[in-house]
Amino acid sequence: MNKNTKLEVTLQLTLESLRKKQYSTESLRRYRIKFNGVIKLAAQMGIAEVNEELLQAYIDDDKNVYTGEFSIILPLFQPSA
Repeated sequence: MNKNTKLEVTLQLTLESLRKKQYSTESLRRYRIKFNGVIKLAAQMGIAEVNEELLQAYIDDDKNVYTGEFSIILPLFQPSA
């Protein structure tokens, strides 16, 4: 039996919360795709819980597949110089 990591459980609960708030099917699909990316990256890094290292690796790796550029909100999460 495969035990879910704390990260997987947290993201599953987050999706369930969004369903209860009646987010659209398309929004839920997009969140699920992004969450699966976080889970895959965490597994590759051997991380079971959200931490700064995981989030930074995800931000560094999550470029738009069409433009190769980061999302417009990325600068909001970057520390100012």
